[in-house]
Amino acid sequence: LSGSFDELIENNHLDELVECVTQRLQLPLVILPDFSRNDVYLTLHSADFCDVKTSSNIELVCTARNQASAVVPDCISVGSGEKLRSEHKSLLIINTHSSYWKETIRISIPPNIVNNCHIFFAVRVFKDKDVFVQSEAEKPKYFGYMKLVRSDGTAFSGDYNVQLYKYPSKPIDPPNYYLDPSFDQKNTSKQLIVTKLELASTHLVQDTTVLSLLRWKESSLANITEILKKINFVVPQILPHFRVVLDSIFNIYDEYKQKIAMFVNNTLVYIIYQLTDEKSRVNYRPVLDQYLEKHFRSVTAYEFLLPSLKYYLENLDSNNLAKYVRTSLKALDYIMKFSFASRLNEINQKINEKKYSLSEEDNSFKNNVFDCIDHFTQLMKNESPALRGSQTIALKSIPGMFRELTKIFDITEMTELICKFVVSIPLSDTQDSLLNIHKISLIQSIVSQPSFLQEESCQQLMPTFSQMLLYHLKQGEKEAEECGNTICALLDNIQTNSTEAAKRIKMLAIFLQPLAEALERVVAKRARYCLMTAFLGICFLMEEDQLNSFLSETNISEFLQKMFQALRNLIENGYPSVWFSLHFFQYATVRKMINLLYPHLVSRVDDFIQEQKLWETCFYTFLTFLNSKSLRFETFPTSKQLMIKKKFKGEDIRTSVADVLKKLWKATELYHYALPSVFITPFLELIKISNVEIQQMAIEVYYYFFEREATTSGSFNKVEATTIDVLDKISKDEGINESEANFLLSNLEEKIESSPNEEFKSKGKPLINNFSKLIGLLRDFQSLPEGPEWEDERIFATGKLMEYYKQSDRSDAYIKYIHHLCQQHIQSNNYTEAGLTLLLHVELLQWDEKEVPAVHTFPRDMAMNRKAKLFRLAIQFLGKGKTWEKAIQLTRELKDFYENVIFDYKKLAKLLRQEAELFESIATKDRFFSDFFRVGYYGTGFPSNIRGKEFIYRGYELERITAFIARMKGKFPDTELLNANQPIPENVINGEGKWMVIATVQPSSEEEVLGKEPVINKRMPENVQKFHKLDKVKVFTYNRVYRKKKEKDTNEFRDLWITQYFLITAEHFPSFLTRSEVVKRVEIECSPVENAITAICQKNTQLLASVEKFEKTKAVPDPSLNLNSLTMSLNGVIDAAVNGGVRMYKEAFFTKEYVEEHPEDREHVLKLRDSLIHSLPILQKGLLVHKLRCPENLTALQTRLEGQTFLLFF
Repeated sequence: LSGSFDELIENNHLDELVECVTQRLQLPLVILPDFSRNDVYLTLHSADFCDVKTSSNIELVCTARNQASAVVPDCISVGSGEKLRSEHKSLLIINTHSSYWKETIRISIPPNIVNNCHIFFAVRVFKDKDVFVQSEAEKPKYFGYMKLVRSDGTAFSGDYNVQLYKYPSKPIDPPNYYLDPSFDQKNTSKQLIVTKLELASTHLVQDTTVLSLLRWKESSLANITEILKKINFVVPQILPHFRVVLDSIFNIYDEYKQKIAMFVNNTLVYIIYQLTDEKSRVNYRPVLDQYLEKHFRSVTAYEFLLPSLKYYLENLDSNNLAKYVRTSLKALDYIMKFSFASRLNEINQKINEKKYSLSEEDNSFKNNVFDCIDHFTQLMKNESPALRGSQTIALKSIPGMFRELTKIFDITEMTELICKFVVSIPLSDTQDSLLNIHKISLIQSIVSQPSFLQEESCQQLMPTFSQMLLYHLKQGEKEAEECGNTICALLDNIQTNSTEAAKRIKMLAIFLQPLAEALERVVAKRARYCLMTAFLGICFLMEEDQLNSFLSETNISEFLQKMFQALRNLIENGYPSVWFSLHFFQYATVRKMINLLYPHLVSRVDDFIQEQKLWETCFYTFLTFLNSKSLRFETFPTSKQLMIKKKFKGEDIRTSVADVLKKLWKATELYHYALPSVFITPFLELIKISNVEIQQMAIEVYYYFFEREATTSGSFNKVEATTIDVLDKISKDEGINESEANFLLSNLEEKIESSPNEEFKSKGKPLINNFSKLIGLLRDFQSLPEGPEWEDERIFATGKLMEYYKQSDRSDAYIKYIHHLCQQHIQSNNYTEAGLTLLLHVELLQWDEKEVPAVHTFPRDMAMNRKAKLFRLAIQFLGKGKTWEKAIQLTRELKDFYENVIFDYKKLAKLLRQEAELFESIATKDRFFSDFFRVGYYGTGFPSNIRGKEFIYRGYELERITAFIARMKGKFPDTELLNANQPIPENVINGEGKWMVIATVQPSSEEEVLGKEPVINKRMPENVQKFHKLDKVKVFTYNRVYRKKKEKDTNEFRDLWITQYFLITAEHFPSFLTRSEVVKRVEIECSPVENAITAICQKNTQLLASVEKFEKTKAVPDPSLNLNSLTMSLNGVIDAAVNGGVRMYKEAFFTKEYVEEHPEDREHVLKLRDSLIHSLPILQKGLLVHKLRCPENLTALQTRLEGQTFLLFF
């Protein structure tokens, strides 16, 4: 479908469709007196036709009939939108004796005849297949009926079994014979129809008590009294008939007057109480309101309502009447509404009858009301704790009563009544008590009325209310919240209804300081929002002359102090930014107040020293406003920027506040020496604002502090420390872009250069370089993308920052980044690095009782306790990282602390158990050591901090070269990989593009660089030896194989040259970093014979380790050891299928020709011979172990290896 909505309607004739409204099957929860409905929903559930053959078909016809058995026309509906019909036919094709319809129809009978109607059922049975041809001619076989109303007048509802009778063969006169009680029951059949009735009617009554009340004229006075008592138990049942029930109650009083007045009052009041109870989930007040407005006609209700209320108020102490007192107080507002409405009905009736004149009746009615109010006043004055509940209930209902009083009392009388009553309300000693809260709510209901703004009322009530609100603002948070709501209600009333708004707003100025104090104290969000709205509302409506007039009568210094504290509080903790309109209303109002208060600040410049706290608060407020992230408009999306520009008419609201700050800074120039250095932080943060004037002002102030410290102390230590903290904070929160960094450094350098003091210049220049270095590190850190693939770079950048802070003696920042780095390692599952990172913090602490400040998650504590906690955490992380040997080293130091310093043997025992578990882990658990990878970055496409450099990375556990390459390529997908075994071409090193070299490297040692054998305790288990080889390693090696001869030798070992590269890193592994830069390279060329020696020695070491592993389990064989590894090692040495093995070494180097050609290798040849001779006993031992363990299928291999060993060496 296409086109506009109107075209769509017209072209498709949709305007001709009839709207269909489907009503609920039940009445609504709130049934207004005007609502009328009389529907009966009949569900045909099932039937039992035991006398009907299963092959027959059945038709059931339903009709509604009156007492004379005449069909009620057009009263049945089978669905929404369907036309009404006189009968409903339902067809059944049955296969069993039990039949199911489960159909629901609606029957709507006119209310005036529904009590005398019933539903008639006729059942036809067909033998023919085509039912519809014969349906009209066939005579019913059975019939039944169901009355809608019982004999007592109440309506049926629920499940009902309809008994069927045999249909007479001939017509019987009269047609309604079956309704006669004497109807012959012999015609009863065994057939039944199961139905269900659901009423949705405001005319049919189901409850006998309600029906008795509606038929009260048929009962005696004694019975009516009992009915009124019972009606309290069926209040929900009166709702469908609310109008006629209340009319009946008032008519009963009109009939019997004082004989039944108290019973009528109690019933009416209880009904009101039930409908207005605040615990109810449904609001029934509209029911009462509509009844009062449209249907209430009584002219005598006040005659029993007011005296009864007065009677209960006079007997508050009576236990027997406590129930009635409570319900009367809770229903107080509607008691007054009914009383006043009945009095007005009486006056209107007399006016219509021309019998009304001002007489004593009016005075009598008013006196009754005054008496009731006097009793309420006495109730409030009563200090008995037993009446606190009654006082609280009364206070909740009094506002409704006062609203009704305005209908009959003039403003003077109302003011006197209100003032007298409010003053009588006691103060509860308990903060946030219900009594105090309802008292404030009463005041709120009064000040929200337009009549309160009338001169006479406002002048008399406002001073009293103000004193009360000022008192409660200083109490609990809930009381303060209600006071805020009350002030907001008054502001709304003034804005909406007052013609003298300026005069009224001046009266509210006394609340500014108390509201400001409350904002400092209150923490609950809801209460804070109420107080903020009240405070900002007064500020927004306050004009300059009103403020000046108020300040002329108050302590200006204290007022300004509290006001600026409150304004700063609002900026820092105001409305949520998602509340867009309120959020910027808040900032606009703060700006307005700053401009209004500025002249009063300037006038007090001479008192700067005496009022220094005020001036510091003032500057902080201005700076907090300017630094607010909510006002960084330049960072907002374009659509939001346009919206804000439109709201503020293109003006940047920061500009006017910055102008005020400049003026104040200039005005207080003589007193800047008194300002503390902490102002460096907010002023320096102003460089983040994209406004050159504001940035320039920030530099001017910053340089003042810079120069002041140099003059007073001869150094920049404090300014330097503060600047480092600020730059770190800015970088972490928002980041520092290049233009901001250049602006700060260039302007600072320019000012230092312009100084005539040479010593100042010489000290200032290194400091600028220091700041430049820090900003570079911070920018490197913040420029790294998010994602796990960049974790190594983030860790490295954090390490660089830590190094800077350590060198700058900024231990607080250094410690902060230690724990930040630790968290990074934990998130990446680098638990070994996490534990080693914590040890950096441990190094700063001693085993003494010196107090150390709180940091990270650690509270303020003694140094030795902090150190012990860090040790425990480090042990935990090292254990998780399977670096159990290092964890054991830490337990030994911590053990001495527990045993010999604090003598905490419980912790010592726990530590020893933990140490034992670590030893057991070394002995029993498998662990996989990470591989190390060499990565070189070449080309101008890489960032400058890694370009042209090589790094060693520690891989993840079980991470192999292919997975590592994929990880690196994920960071730089457009990078080309170079061959790791070839030298790096010159055109690549500085070429345009990105090239990487990635290869696996092996851990080495400084001894190997010098050509020495590393010292290893052979008694150590193999996995412990491997750990120590990989512990504190910073030398790594890889080989490049090449040949010098152009022609290929028959024996490849003769020309197998290797260049061994040793890479030395800046940091050892494992450490707090997962990568380290290569700072030195060593190249060693190995001749072919040297390579052979190395290969034989390595093979001897590997074979000996494998043999010893099996020898240790000679007595008790370990089934977990696999013989295949030993078999392959032996076979690889003795019967090498590739390159010939030992035989090829002998042919290559153990010849006269080779020794003559290479006399310089004579010693190496002898060493090679010794290595081969040394391998013989190892092989023999290996063959012996293998023979003892080899299965039958390897016996032939064993024999062959033994024979070849003899031939190989002899």
